[in-house]
Amino acid sequence: MMDVLPENLLTQFLRTQCGPFTVKEIVSGLSTVGLKVQEQEIQGFLDSNPSVFVLQDGTYVTRAGAFTDSFFSIKPHKFEVQGGFLLPGHRCIPFVDSENVSGTIDFLYGNVLLPHKVMEFQVRDVLPLFTLFGEEYALQYMMADPACDKIDFSGYDEEIPQKVKLTVTDMSAVYVDCDFKNGDVFLATVVDWDKSIVKIHPLHEYKTSPFEQLPLDKKRTKWYDLLEEALLDSFNIYGPCVSIEDQLAKVFFTYHERLCVPSCGTIEQGLKYFRKVGLELYGVETRLWFKGQDVPAVGAWMLAGSEEVDSAPQSKSHIYGTIPYSPVDFPLLKTIVDSFILDLLYQKRNKEDISVKDLLPESCNVTESQLRRMNKFLSSRKEQLEKEYNWFADFELGEIRHSLLILHQKIALLIFELDSATFALESMPQQPLVILTQLLSHARVMLETLLHSGNDEFSKEEIQNFAASLEGMEYNFEGVSLELKSALEVQRKKQFSIVKK
Repeated sequence: MMDVLPENLLTQFLRTQCGPFTVKEIVSGLSTVGLKVQEQEIQGFLDSNPSVFVLQDGTYVTRAGAFTDSFFSIKPHKFEVQGGFLLPGHRCIPFVDSENVSGTIDFLYGNVLLPHKVMEFQVRDVLPLFTLFGEEYALQYMMADPACDKIDFSGYDEEIPQKVKLTVTDMSAVYVDCDFKNGDVFLATVVDWDKSIVKIHPLHEYKTSPFEQLPLDKKRTKWYDLLEEALLDSFNIYGPCVSIEDQLAKVFFTYHERLCVPSCGTIEQGLKYFRKVGLELYGVETRLWFKGQDVPAVGAWMLAGSEEVDSAPQSKSHIYGTIPYSPVDFPLLKTIVDSFILDLLYQKRNKEDISVKDLLPESCNVTESQLRRMNKFLSSRKEQLEKEYNWFADFELGEIRHSLLILHQKIALLIFELDSATFALESMPQQPLVILTQLLSHARVMLETLLHSGNDEFSKEEIQNFAASLEGMEYNFEGVSLELKSALEVQRKKQFSIVKK
């Protein structure tokens, strides 16, 4: 768990570094500016960062390095060509930073940076352009658009709005300049990953009839076959990744030389073409998976992952993934540690001794030296956070954080109990397992949101929505935990046999 300054420097480095690098090179670079960080901490940070790929020889490559100047294609819809605009939506994933919302992506045509404009749409018309973020998150990504800032969606509850304002790229001059027609494609490359700048070049596909086969069509058909095979391989190697975008990123990085070519198709068209790959339900979310099959929580890919980390003893493999640089078999993420400290301050327990043991299950193996080192870090973070903590400002959110931490700990403890089981987890009900891991992920995201947002940034409606989400998560946890604990007990009983005289 690093201090804030080196972590911020590393984050910016990862957004702009295009060449491969090693842990030792980063440690050396930080030391030149007077910052001393252990190699294990750097490795843990890199291994847990979604913007980094690790190579077999121990070197790393960032998303910026992997996807800058890589070819992908965008096929505008008829209503976009007729309206003189382009709505990026999910079309640039996994090549741009998915954290940057659609309306903030800039397109470069020739040497001209194209202007943005705001347009109003029927939600049903544009929602399909966001589904690769996951159908369950499509509306959220849409509403993250800067043009939605002044729109209050809190009153819609379960009913989605009919209309929405979104930021689009003004393509009216481009379509005229290159005589762009419906059915034509833009060949695209990322020229600046950090700023999400994408250069586009038109590819005309004039046909005398809809049945005409162009030479490029045959190349694209082979490309779609290759992409499908690559996805099928990724399911066996990585399983269902943390998101559709993450799955695609791993595939396009692994098969970069064969997929990132001028004759590439689009992922949207690929989903219509694929025979064995589809969008399938994964608990309350959506994933790319074997078409028509349930997405399991555990599988052979977890065994493959455990083999990969054998050479890195500081990594621990769990149901919900690998915990890089974990001194114990239980996740001690910085988000959770900081939230735990703020909760102690909220409960006015700041005068009491605090210990990492409060965050660990009783059965977790931890040595005295590990405990001392972790407690030292905990005390150091407490001193830093205590300086800026305001109990009165934290009054409303503090109670939500307290309840959220309790839920997170219950989820994490149940996962730890399942991880410690001696029987194969494939024998457990898979969908409850999936939902359990998703609840853990959602709890962490919510804690991180509370951690990095000031109390004055939340309106009363947002606080109410936060509390309602927490209540729903607690309800879901009660259901899946009962089912999993019951199944766990059944499996444990099977471990015993009756010996007769």
